Amino acid sequence: SYTVSIPQGWSFQGGTGRVHVLETRQWFIASSPDGEITIIYGDVDVPRFIEQDPFGMSPPGNWYTTQFAGNFFIWPYQQGLEFAKERVQNHFASYTGFEIDEDNQLDLTQSTRQALLQVNPAIAQNTTSGLSAFKFTHEGKEFAGAYWANTTRYPESGVWSMIQAIRIIATPDRVDEAVNLASTMIPATDPRWQRQQDAGAMRNQRIMSESFAATNRIMRESYESRIASSERGTRDFVDGIWGTQRLQDPATGQRYEMQHGSLSYWLHDDGKTVVGADTYNNPDPSHLRELLQVRNF
Repeated sequence: SYTVSIPQGWSFQGGTGRVHVLETRQWFIASSPDGEITIIYGDVDVPRFIEQDPFGMSPPGNWYTTQFAGNFFIWPYQQGLEFAKERVQNHFASYTGFEIDEDNQLDLTQSTRQALLQVNPAIAQNTTSGLSAFKFTHEGKEFAGAYWANTTRYPESGVWSMIQAIRIIATPDRVDEAVNLASTMIPATDPRWQRQQDAGAMRNQRIMSESFAATNRIMRESYESRIASSERGTRDFVDGIWGTQRLQDPATGQRYEMQHGSLSYWLHDDGKTVVGADTYNNPDPSHLRELLQVRNF
């Protein structure tokens, strides 16, 4: 599904990892013969993410399972830089002498964006990029490293993904060489294979968008219904004690007082006649409009 240009004599492991039936990721690990440079492309351990929905979804840090699109980890969207910093902490913080190198000016933005544009221009336009550089010591030897990430967001579904990641580890004197090599080792994807992946991703996003729209509508309607029911119940209780029901015409602001006992109250077109009903449905939509039930004047 892809080809990579590897320097002569380097070791190489790679392939395509599948995180879902509709989503695959390319990955490889390439190392120089002397072990002073390692370039890692892809990060198949990263799950697919989804932002928390305000209506009933579990809190961040949990999994959200869909019938057709698989599992998503609930987590707030992270731009490329924020994502890269977190992954560096997860991967390398336990090494001796680990520290973030804030002064490092390494950047692969142009190379990776160009690769994305060739594969999928639409995704490239919605992508944020960022790099987190760091230092550590391993087996008594100093190393410098960088984690470079692209993340993209699909607002209509709440889904977001890490779509590209490059890790560079090298001795301090060969960091620039490693960056230059990494920029030439962005995988070249088979266009036919990529079209198949894009079609699957589009189906995935459509399913998620439709699923979330339906779920949000149901949850919102249920929430609004519970709130309305609670408010009406409280109002009925108070007015039942007082024996009267206070009403207001939302169109004119005119206020009325009626004997308590009906579920809803309606004003006739004549502006004088108030009709009580035992349901919340308008008994005569052609001539009646609902009066608001208020607690006090």
